[in-house]
Amino acid sequence: MRKEFAARSSGDAGFTLIEMLVSLALLALISATLIQMINGARRALNFADRTNSAVPIMNAQNYLHNALIHALGVAGDSDHIAFTTSYAPLGAYQGLYRVSIGPSPNGHGGFDLVAEQELVRQETNTPAATPHLRSRLIENIAGVSFSYFTKHDEGEDSWQSDWISGMPTMISVDVRFPRNDVRRWQPMIVSIAAADTNGIRCPNRVNCG
Repeated sequence: MRKEFAARSSGDAGFTLIEMLVSLALLALISATLIQMINGARRALNFADRTNSAVPIMNAQNYLHNALIHALGVAGDSDHIAFTTSYAPLGAYQGLYRVSIGPSPNGHGGFDLVAEQELVRQETNTPAATPHLRSRLIENIAGVSFSYFTKHDEGEDSWQSDWISGMPTMISVDVRFPRNDVRRWQPMIVSIAAADTNGIRCPNRVNCG
């Protein structure tokens, strides 16, 4: 009896080789499943981050396009641009706006792309007391570059980084983001309507006479 009891005790004390292999196979399967779930969650989070970060960029590009396409009297350099436009943001007073766009320090060691918009009274051609709008188009950028395209009488076309007065044919806008930033700026070139017509459409309810 004692020998039989001892044999059973020694047999129940550990796992057989088959049991160990089955356990390792199950562990490997569970680990692979967890890794796939984690990778899937990371991809979903990255996609959500890219989608959320793309919305402010799209809004900024829409504003820049609508404002620049109706620009008049452009002046600027590679970092800043100033012009008058008939485009008014949604909810703002209708009229001609004097706009200045460029980077502004944000107090965190970086810059924000900011648009200063000042309403112009056409009948006196002086800035109105109100409203004066300051819009932060994009937060935390590394820099912005404006380029101006012009056609010369000699037939040679060129891009240049400075524009003193008059109307360029096209304006290019490029925004740079800090390193490791997931946001991306799509190339943007706006054709200026007034460059061909030598004029600008008078906004509704504004005396342009």
